[in-house]
Order: sequence, then structure tokens, then C-alpha cells
Amino acid sequence: SSGINAEYGDEISDAGVVPLSQLSNLSALRLYRSFNLTSACVSELAVRLHSLVNLVLSDCSEVDDRGLMSIGRHCANLEDLVLTQSYCHTLTDVGLCAVLLGCSRLQHLVLKGLKGVRTFITLIPVLQKRRLKYLHLGGCQNIPVALLETVAAFCPDIQIYGHYANRVKRSDFVRDCLSCDPSDSTDHDSDYGCGCGLNTNYLSKV
Repeated sequence: SSGINAEYGDEISDAGVVPLSQLSNLSALRLYRSFNLTSACVSELAVRLHSLVNLVLSDCSEVDDRGLMSIGRHCANLEDLVLTQSYCHTLTDVGLCAVLLGCSRLQHLVLKGLKGVRTFITLIPVLQKRRLKYLHLGGCQNIPVALLETVAAFCPDIQIYGHYANRVKRSDFVRDCLSCDPSDSTDHDSDYGCGCGLNTNYLSKV
């Protein structure tokens, strides 16, 4: 993409990043070892950097859902997002749902070590018309394998990689699920439907 690229890799802090918010045509921002970066700073960047296409926040242990909600609200042009944490719980389904809902051009989503995420991927079948092509969930160990396989069944065009960086494929367990309505949680209830666990009731909380 055109525009300015910025990359930092030495424990960058809010003070070192905030000036970048003045670069309205910044298209790629990659921040490594961002242990000290806060959600307040991420939110300020998101509000101002509407041209952002590629964003990497590595070791962002101080960033929580507030930062991701700002990204979802303001970064409509984002295509690539990489988030890594050292097995922290500060990023959860709430923030990731906001990203999926707001960043309609998102193509590649890489999440590593996010122990706080569990069910946000149930949004993906609901948003099948979006552009997502690649989803990597290495170290996101609390996402059920059956749920990954269900999403893979609904979205065969998306490359999905699980906790052990293995390619997730649909299994026989979710064959019957393909006849369900992904927007109707009762279709997936263990008592009334296929029992795959796909449930979108939490959307009202986002």
C-alpha cells in the first residue's frame, strides 16, 4: 500500500508513539516489544490514523479491549492485524468482536498467546461476505477445537490455524451444522439443533 511505514522494536512507550498520530497518511505501523504501550495510546492512534492498512502490536501486554474497540471503530481500511501477548488475558472476545465488526476490509488476522479469547470466531460465519482470508490462532488455547472446526466448515475459503499452528479443517462432527442458520443460536443448541456450540447471543454485548 502507498503511504508511510513505521517500525519500532525497542520497548516502545506511549511517548514515543503518540507523535505518529500526526502522520495522517501512515499506512503501516509495526511495534515490537511494545510492553509499555497502553490502550489509551492505541486509541489515540486509531482515531487519527484512518489510512492504516497494516498494524502489528507485539508483546502488547498492557493493551486491552478498549484499544481494540477503538481500532474497530476507526480503522475501517485495516487489512492486516497482528496481536501477540505473553499468555495474557487483557485482550478478550469483546475487543476481537469489535475488530471483526468494524474492520470490514480485514484479510489477515494473526493472534498469538491470547488466553482471553474463546468464542469471538463465531462471528466469522455471520460475516461470511467479509474479506477475511487468513486466521492464525497460535497459543490461543482456550478456543474449543470443535468450534474451530465448525467455523472452518462454514468458511472453507478462510485458512484457519489453531493453537498448535495446525491447519484446521471441517470434521464429520460439523457436517450437519452446515444446514443451520449461523445467525440463529437455537439452531446450534445441543437440545434443539446440531450441538456444535455456535452461538451469537453475545453480539448484544459488543
